[in-house]
Amino acid sequence: MPEINLVDPSLKNYYDNSEISIQVSLDGFSFCINSDHDKQIRAFRHYRFTNTILQEDILNHTEEILHKDELLRLPFKKVRVMLLNRKSTIVPENFVVDAKLNQILEFNQPIDELDEVHHNPLPASGAKIVFTVPTYFAGLMAERFKTVRFYNHATPLLASCIKDTAHPTGIYIQLNTGFFDLALIKDNKLKLYNTFVYVDSTDLLYFILFACKQLAFDLKGTPAFILGEQAGNQKLLGGIKSYISSLNPVSLSDRNILSDDLRSLDQIRFYSLLNLLVCE
Repeated sequence: MPEINLVDPSLKNYYDNSEISIQVSLDGFSFCINSDHDKQIRAFRHYRFTNTILQEDILNHTEEILHKDELLRLPFKKVRVMLLNRKSTIVPENFVVDAKLNQILEFNQPIDELDEVHHNPLPASGAKIVFTVPTYFAGLMAERFKTVRFYNHATPLLASCIKDTAHPTGIYIQLNTGFFDLALIKDNKLKLYNTFVYVDSTDLLYFILFACKQLAFDLKGTPAFILGEQAGNQKLLGGIKSYISSLNPVSLSDRNILSDDLRSLDQIRFYSLLNLLVCE
């Protein structure tokens, strides 16, 4: 059974022109369904994974959900899929050539024999993010949905914060389970993006403070934003806030993306999934 199950009764009116966005991680399987007409999200479900350690565990859980969930059998016009994965790098778009994507990524990431390499554009940045998707996971999704577009989990975060005119300069922390994404934005330009493994708040602070010091970001004067699966983890946040007093939940999009029946959803926790639409 889904841990979160929010479905607008009006969804049945959009079965023929619906789109789906899916996020899979060690924490669980989440998806939202929107109409291609007004892009408003009218269904959201989250399945929590337990005792998930290996990629094989994720595959088995995902296969079971794809088989059982009735909403996943709808005839979607678009299917977007994110698998939380640290294997990525950002490259100027002029250097991204499909035939050389493996070589580009191998400069700083190990690539397994069964990894597929994909890339997403980052709007208004002149760059693309190159990343991997395990072949067996890609095959499972393609078998179920036929046509699938894969996204890196950082793509919606970076696409949103680069275009955030309300906060042209900011520190963005996407707190996932086991690792976090750090993006430093100045004058709506990406100055740094990287992922770091952490165990506790001490690890978080070390990487954040070191990166900000190297790039001369003033922690007292620069707004900092938190989002992601662990954004509500007060034990982790308590250790960060003692040094970054300006830390707040990420600013939500001005777009009215959730229908009335879904307004109770924790948008900060699922920010990247809900904002996959801004990547198109």
